Amino acid sequence: MKKFEKLSEEKKQKILQSALIEFSTYGYENASTNRIVERAEISKGALFHYFKSKKGLYLYLIDYVIPLLYDEFYRQANMTITNFFERIKNWQAAKLNIMDKMSLETKFLIKAFTNIPKEVKDDVLTRYAKYTQDGFKMLFENIDFSMFKEDIDKNKAIETIVWTLESYGNKYMKENVDSQGNIVINKEKILSEIEAYLNILKFGIAKPHE
Repeated sequence: MKKFEKLSEEKKQKILQSALIEFSTYGYENASTNRIVERAEISKGALFHYFKSKKGLYLYLIDYVIPLLYDEFYRQANMTITNFFERIKNWQAAKLNIMDKMSLETKFLIKAFTNIPKEVKDDVLTRYAKYTQDGFKMLFENIDFSMFKEDIDKNKAIETIVWTLESYGNKYMKENVDSQGNIVINKEKILSEIEAYLNILKFGIAKPHE
């Protein structure tokens, strides 16, 4: 990718934006390098000169987008909150703001990590594993565990909460898609439903023993 990195920032951004539009709209398998180069106003030979292949371009985009989203998340989220449940709510709000502000990048990454084509599966899963590992590490940093019951496994408790919210997120994305395949974001609804799930997990569902 060294030849690509030597281009002017304006030209690089034009190519990257064109590729992001294509992959976020059509996914990896149906994306057309012809449409990418036409939109970017470069030759197809130049595109493959920079990235070698469609796969090379796609993986470059994943490696390009993830740090962008992380940087924006660090700007928007309150990293000092030590109460786990309050941190979750604050971070979810930050994520929703990012989905609004960086909708193209977010859409691309969601598509990249769901229904992964066989041709790029190993490479994408490697990146996804690191992405989730970094996310878990951030989530556990500086947490005040004094609010957790002493007799429960705190790691398992947090994993249960994260899995619940991931399942809710997947369900929401499947059920709230417009005719162009874009996720319709209703912030108030999402944050309200997340809080409801967190309250169930926080206070439990079983009646106390008589």
